[in-house]
Amino acid sequence: MHHEGIYTVVKALNHSAVLARTQQNEEVILLGKGIGFGLSPEQKLANVDKKVKCYYLENTNGSIHEIINDTDPVFLEITNEIITEAEKVFNSFDSNILLPLADHIAFSIERIKNDTSINNPLTDDIKLLFKDEYAVASKARQIIKDKIGFTISDDEIGYISLHIHCGLTNEKPIQSMQLTQIVHKTLSTVEQAYDIAIDVDSISYMRLLNHIKFLLVRLERNENVMVSINDFSAQSFPEAFALSDEICTYISSLLRTEISEEERGYLALHIEKVRVSHEV
Repeated sequence: MHHEGIYTVVKALNHSAVLARTQQNEEVILLGKGIGFGLSPEQKLANVDKKVKCYYLENTNGSIHEIINDTDPVFLEITNEIITEAEKVFNSFDSNILLPLADHIAFSIERIKNDTSINNPLTDDIKLLFKDEYAVASKARQIIKDKIGFTISDDEIGYISLHIHCGLTNEKPIQSMQLTQIVHKTLSTVEQAYDIAIDVDSISYMRLLNHIKFLLVRLERNENVMVSINDFSAQSFPEAFALSDEICTYISSLLRTEISEEERGYLALHIEKVRVSHEV
């Protein structure tokens, strides 16, 4: 992320992080080894090394400055390294997650210090749903250990995965969390009803997973499934249809959105396929 031009130093945050202004008066954070060494406010910075990353602070507001002022700059360095890892894996990545993720990691280290770590009941689901994001987030463990000597848990890696997912899709972490909750609810409902353990490597599971993802996308875009297979579903596999109804009611109340009859019929079909593929 190399940006030409001259920067005006607002404040050196530490030896590796500088808050600056571009010639267009946009606020940026420059991150790179030694970039902040010996700088004073209003000093001009030109010919910045191309290894230095430049993060534009969009929607500059009080909360952004609060995070910058309250967060140890080492967390900006850590997050910069995580984003660099993400950029190697994903073609387009939104670096706006810098401050929210730095803030999150700072907070999680605070929790480790106070022995108040929060567990993440959805870690296993996140691992499956956002495999690539989880793989990148896993690298955060070594980065954090190298920088500040603390070791984060798998549950924290799960939370970092959701932030990385936001960098890919511009979703809010809450949306990723909702998707994970819905998948979790669907799996446990189906497993309990049929007394099976769903094989997460099976094709039927992957199809069910994708179906739920697309169902949520359709809800968000107010798109409808055009063809109804409700009568067929209700008659051919009434139990799957009843489970679909239960899950759709759950999704409906979680997202405060109406789910059409057509969607219920389609989900029932996918639930039935999972059941059949797990018959002994």
